[in-house]
Amino acid sequence: MRGFFIALGALILLRALTKMPHSFILRLLYLLNLVVPKKNIVVMDSYPDCEDQLIALLRWLSEHDQRRQVKVFFFVSGDVSAVELNMTRLVGAYTETVTILSKRSLRAFWVYVRAKTIFYTHGLYGYFSPPGSQCVINLWHGMPVKGIWKAISDDLIPRANYLCSTSSKFSGILAGVSGVPRNNIVLTGLPRNDVFFKKRKAVKDFFDQIHKTADRTVMFLPTFRASNIGEMETDGIEAGDPLGMGDADLARLLQLLEQYNVRVFVKPHPMSIHYGRVYDVGNISVIDDAWLLKRGITLYEMLSGVDALITDISSVYVDFLITRRPCFCFFPDVDAYRKSRNFLLDPIESYIPSELYRTGSELIDAISVFLAGDDRFVDKRNHLAELLNPQEQDDACARVFALAGFKLND
Repeated sequence: MRGFFIALGALILLRALTKMPHSFILRLLYLLNLVVPKKNIVVMDSYPDCEDQLIALLRWLSEHDQRRQVKVFFFVSGDVSAVELNMTRLVGAYTETVTILSKRSLRAFWVYVRAKTIFYTHGLYGYFSPPGSQCVINLWHGMPVKGIWKAISDDLIPRANYLCSTSSKFSGILAGVSGVPRNNIVLTGLPRNDVFFKKRKAVKDFFDQIHKTADRTVMFLPTFRASNIGEMETDGIEAGDPLGMGDADLARLLQLLEQYNVRVFVKPHPMSIHYGRVYDVGNISVIDDAWLLKRGITLYEMLSGVDALITDISSVYVDFLITRRPCFCFFPDVDAYRKSRNFLLDPIESYIPSELYRTGSELIDAISVFLAGDDRFVDKRNHLAELLNPQEQDDACARVFALAGFKLND
């Protein structure tokens, strides 16, 4: 009976939420979360809605008996029907057993306070510490190469029982910036990195199609400078286009790509002001998440098949180290970025898998050398992979579920 009255009272309070200020809603959810009994419910929440971390976890559940032990709810910011369609493409029939909810709905609030397990990538419903009855795992969307949380401010730090890490090096950094005890920062690896060890048919088909017209493929993944959502922060110096190079360098790059029959895919960060425009310039294609989802693959599945990566300070290079393939660090505004955001890996030049290229001309010279057959940074990549991300098999998802208390018996 006690549980019935708690649930009844909670429902009455939840029905009043739509008339309350946002801050009060979060406070009320926190208080309800302390007293409402928990059930075998798993809540997943990510940004963007179909981010690789949680898609990887859903795929793991779809392939293992543990899926029968829990009810999974997937919270989204965007259109529920669109997410359901994309998840069906990416996860398959198991999607039918997952309940997709708008995270702002009353039902989502009620599910949240009843869930025994929460996985998120950017925090969920404020910055309160979880109750002892709930296991909250922060699958932060990448290892922190640049300053985050306490390295910037003591405010707005997502609270969790556990943080997941790829290495002892990053565990120490995460402990310093998050306030989570070092013992609660666990070397699971990141779930999305499991895709580097196995490929779905959709991924193989995608690259078979690409290789009909290109001998090699490169991904260019710059992080954002001026954000288009959230805190609207600005770091470094915003370039006038996604590639961050002038017309002369672009013309030279296009000529080089044509010479070696290489196709480059540029995907701006979802928070970038350049995100959302899809177009082609010669052998360069600027894409977004919708472009990938339409083809039934995720960003990391595409990354798993390319021959090289270009990026700047994005943590994606830490993930790509698993492949041991070439990665070029193109960072024209490194000095300005260091002043506005700072680096948690310092000196940054020692922790990137190439030289640091400050101009388009320097980057193109390096790519030219690589395409001609001279791979100069093999030893540095291997060293950094062992130091920062030494995962050797597709076991990160299993480790994360074990951390959440799932019994792995198959």
